[in-house]
Amino acid sequence: MTELPTRKITIRGLDRAADFDAVAGVFDNAQDYVRLEGGETSGQALAADFFDEWPDFFPPETRVNLGLFLGTDLAGIIEAGGAWPQPDDAYIGLMLFAPAFRGQGLGERFLAAYRDLVLGHGATRIVLGVLHNNPRARAFWTRLGFQVDKADVTVRHGRLADRLALNISQLPSVDGPGS
Repeated sequence: MTELPTRKITIRGLDRAADFDAVAGVFDNAQDYVRLEGGETSGQALAADFFDEWPDFFPPETRVNLGLFLGTDLAGIIEAGGAWPQPDDAYIGLMLFAPAFRGQGLGERFLAAYRDLVLGHGATRIVLGVLHNNPRARAFWTRLGFQVDKADVTVRHGRLADRLALNISQLPSVDGPGS
């Protein structure tokens, strides 16, 4: 892992009007992930989905879109919701960093902030899905203590249906398992 950047890190909610272009830029820069997911590749279209599309199985009032900024640069995004698959669960639908910001420990910091947020709202575990064809993401989440609960789950959202390995955690320490 490379050293953390010296620019100020800010994590905050994302607003469609103020942050749309920055979110589109993250998707445009993360085409390696976008190609894994398949479907749309335009950052503008994916940003519209990020802000406007929401799976039917999530209560809309639980939706949260977060951004991690380094200085004024949007480095990463989280799209998440609650009460799925169980009422006390928090679900991360997407955590994505632009390639220039990967490998710097920012994912762990972002997860820690999200974990603190959902703990404050009564969540007892975090659930997320990892695309079958994304071994790098699976290694990241496993390193942080997440374990595969179901090996082949299809989740439909908008016009996409993804085959996932459903990973479930009991709100682990972001320092890794056993810490």
